[in-house]
Amino acid sequence: MKKVAMLMTQGFEDSEAQVPYEALKAAGLQVSVISPTAGEELKGMKGEFVINSDLAISEARATD
Repeated sequence: MKKVAMLMTQGFEDSEAQVPYEALKAAGLQVSVISPTAGEELKGMKGEFVINSDLAISEARATD
């Protein structure tokens, strides 16, 4: 399975995260959300899209 990472933090534009995230998942890719803290609940500016991060930036490796 192909993998892709999305770097995110609090206050992102909801549609700019949700649309690509859902499209990548629908295409069969494994999407990892990376933020400053692993397991962090990330909320968009409008509160329409909420997602938990999979990895902290410090844990992420390009070889993964």
